Amino acid sequence: MNKRYSHGLTFTTAFTYGRSYDFGTHNGFDIGKPGSDGVSRGPEDSDRRFVLVFSHVWELPFGKGKRYMNQGGVVDAVFGGWQISGIETVESGLPFTPVIGNGGAILNSDCCTLTPNIVGDPNLSNRSKTKWFNPDAYELPDQYTFGNVGRNSLRGPGYFTVDLALSKTFKLTERFSFELQGEAFNALNRANLAQPDAAIDSSTAGQITSISGNMRRLQVGGTLRF
Repeated sequence: MNKRYSHGLTFTTAFTYGRSYDFGTHNGFDIGKPGSDGVSRGPEDSDRRFVLVFSHVWELPFGKGKRYMNQGGVVDAVFGGWQISGIETVESGLPFTPVIGNGGAILNSDCCTLTPNIVGDPNLSNRSKTKWFNPDAYELPDQYTFGNVGRNSLRGPGYFTVDLALSKTFKLTERFSFELQGEAFNALNRANLAQPDAAIDSSTAGQITSISGNMRRLQVGGTLRF
């Protein structure tokens, strides 16, 4: 969806919904029972069910020729010509596979990643960074056997960020102009959680101990045009 420029404002909205499946980044032997397409086939590692992106540019209504402070001179030099732009992004979570960290001991081989057997519901109604999924819903398979858990059968946290910029162009001469710009990446300073520990035999199984992306970053810059 696009809004054409009017009253100093223009914006664009894009929404994508889709599904992408494959058999793993390596081959059918990477995860699950070798040769079992039903276990190895799952959402692609980079699959996000939906992505919403909203971008905008707004010329603030202050200064000469604008609705407020419609004056030239010092007033326009200080308050006129400013604009705010930004990009807001919302993404659903990425998939991941519950695994067994010490699977080599069960298979007596490090040939592939071993998955557990599912015996309950791993989904929680009150997910948090201390327990994103229920590791008790899985159990270790018998010695020298493979688990029945499908690849990328769980989803991690979603992602949301707001990037903003405030800028103004100063006309120096007929030929020279200078643009001053301040930018705030992840302006709301939101901690986007990373994927949880997917090893069900780990002491931190289901816990999230890191973040995805950076916390708020600020920068100021200028561009001289001629």
